[in-house]
Amino acid sequence: DFSKANDVDWEMEGNLYNVDFEMGWNIDHEVWYSADGKIIKHKEVIAIKELPKAVSSRINTDFKGYSIDDLERITENGKVVYKMELNSLLNQDWDVVVDASGKVLSKIAD
Repeated sequence: DFSKANDVDWEMEGNLYNVDFEMGWNIDHEVWYSADGKIIKHKEVIAIKELPKAVSSRINTDFKGYSIDDLERITENGKVVYKMELNSLLNQDWDVVVDASGKVLSKIAD
């Protein structure tokens, strides 16, 4: 699935195979496979420019003035969410999860 993966590290987590690896220049991925080789979950670090417009709009509206850090795209069972840290010099920092349509699914004070 990821022919250019390097720095590969496999572990068993319950009944799933978990693999951490990098692709390209320090682009981190984490994938969970079932015993029959199906991808169950894929977590990858992405650039801000890769966010869907609906997600960017929601962040710019609800968290104006915040910077995005530790941005991940998580695909699980065909559904995609975006997990990130939102940091501010003047306000509370947040760990936020947003779905692809821009709906905030989780907002936890950091």
